[in-house]
Amino acid sequence: MINLKKFTNLDQTQKGYVKADPVKRVIAFVIDSVIAVMIGVIPVFGGILGGLFFLFRDALPVEWLESRSPGKRLIGLDIVKRDTNAGVLDYADSAKRNWMFALNLMIAVPVLGWMIAPLIVVAGPLLVLLETYRVFADDEGKRIGDLIAGTMVIEK
Repeated sequence: MINLKKFTNLDQTQKGYVKADPVKRVIAFVIDSVIAVMIGVIPVFGGILGGLFFLFRDALPVEWLESRSPGKRLIGLDIVKRDTNAGVLDYADSAKRNWMFALNLMIAVPVLGWMIAPLIVVAGPLLVLLETYRVFADDEGKRIGDLIAGTMVIEK
């Protein structure tokens, strides 16, 4: 049995993990994407900053976010680590979950992004489609990033 008292962001009456509504996850992703793109249009360093935001969006040290991305916070979703029973992710966990999305914003990075643009243009959208498919198709809503990081997105 899972000890829910260890979770900082969960309702203590919850009996287990409940897969987050996939549509809510997509909406949260869109909110985070809009923020990343807005950051990404900042001249010179915007692409890097937008990519870093997306990479570390689930571990930002902002009290209001409660260790969630802005989209997840606004939509009412949470992330839990399955192996440690923790409701807070660190930067490494966030990077494991989100590297494939941050890759898409690297195209805005001067020189380096432009050199790998053909790869990004092909691989980036395919990874996003695969991750979206997994959110809907997997019984627990786990995308590849969740499998790598050992996380699961749940309803708050």
